[in-house]
Amino acid sequence: MVSWPTRAALGGAAILATAALASAGTSSHSGMHHQMQAGQSHGQGQAMSSHMSHDGAAKDAREMVQFPPDMQTHFLGNMRDHLQTLNEIVDALARDDYAAASKVATERLSLDSPSAAGCKPQSMHQASRPPENRSQKPMTMEDMMETYMPEAMRGIGLSMHTAASEFAKVAMTQDRAGAMTALSHVTQNCVSCHSSYRLR
Repeated sequence: MVSWPTRAALGGAAILATAALASAGTSSHSGMHHQMQAGQSHGQGQAMSSHMSHDGAAKDAREMVQFPPDMQTHFLGNMRDHLQTLNEIVDALARDDYAAASKVATERLSLDSPSAAGCKPQSMHQASRPPENRSQKPMTMEDMMETYMPEAMRGIGLSMHTAASEFAKVAMTQDRAGAMTALSHVTQNCVSCHSSYRLR
């Protein structure tokens, strides 16, 4: 039986060999070792340069969403407020202040918060805004989001706000593990949206 130190050494050697082959294409173990020690900084610089280059292999494949200037400004402000809200929720949970975490989520991130209005289907807020008035008044932010935001993007937003409402309920049970799991469902939607769409 191979001892743990031996297995660890073999595993480390295998990782080093694989990394060196991928970056330099050499089959010499001594050459790989030298390249990883002496050329590490240079290699990192090349990787960063390639990442930043417009002609590099890595391209931003996210869908570009075109918003009117006023809507884009409002939308980006909303995103920054979402981030601030999540930070306040995490801070409250760190202090075991579940009531505060629930309150912040309800007021600023839940399905009932003002920021969720633009993500809701038209049928959910049509009664408070009759269709005949839309042609007589300037477009509201909700109208703009219905017009310019891709349906799938709005769907992710709706899922995020719905998850925030669920988190607010779970937080009030003072179950830390349950609250963290519920919060992760909120941030998973954030990651999904930002991974799929861009404004610039």
